[in-house]
Amino acid sequence: MRRLAFMAVVLLMSCTARAGFSWDLRAGVKGALTGNLWSDPDDKLPGSAPIWGDSQFFVGGGGGAFVEVALFGYLGFEVDFLFEANSLKYNETISGFEYDYYTRFKQIRIPLIVKGILPLGNVELSLGLGPEFVIGVDANVDIDYRTKLTAAQKQQADALLKPLYQADKTSGTFLDTELGVSIKIWKLIIPISLRVGFNLSQSEKFDDRVDVTTSGATVTGAKVHAIETYNFALFAGVGYVF
Repeated sequence: MRRLAFMAVVLLMSCTARAGFSWDLRAGVKGALTGNLWSDPDDKLPGSAPIWGDSQFFVGGGGGAFVEVALFGYLGFEVDFLFEANSLKYNETISGFEYDYYTRFKQIRIPLIVKGILPLGNVELSLGLGPEFVIGVDANVDIDYRTKLTAAQKQQADALLKPLYQADKTSGTFLDTELGVSIKIWKLIIPISLRVGFNLSQSEKFDDRVDVTTSGATVTGAKVHAIETYNFALFAGVGYVF
């Protein structure tokens, strides 16, 4: 009798332990609208050469796949595999001649986010933190002339500015924070989140961010390491709960 009672207690404890460990797997796709901020370096290029010496901001976008494991309903681990096309913009006016230059860069982004989850029925609120690994894929600079130019003037401006503004692809590591809400409908989940990433790899020094070539005292070329200081992203997606 005691043996049967002991076996019953062990079985009950085992069942309770299994019932107490709950988890689910979510996988799906998401898209992003991004804002990209370049903070101005501590030091700048001597003289008046207008090349990446000030704060810049512009938008981009992208998307990809996500996988998330939720444990006990209160803890989550998410991995994303994203492709983004991001950019920076700056307006410059010299002696009445106005133009915008755009630094455009394509990236593969892999964030690893740990989340605290607050379940509220079919809605979950979450707060996340984790590293994001960014791999530069491509980079270039476009120039948009705001001042109306003749064909000859545009040719002269191209000859002066296009060698000056250059970019190369750059990789880095970010620290991400995320505020999110997820809506569950049957086996589907709709995640919406706002994520802010800070570039841990970017130097504060201008010389570490931009490679400058000169001829005497004249700047003849400047190649920026094309990556943002802050990445702001609004995500929305859909996934399946396994």
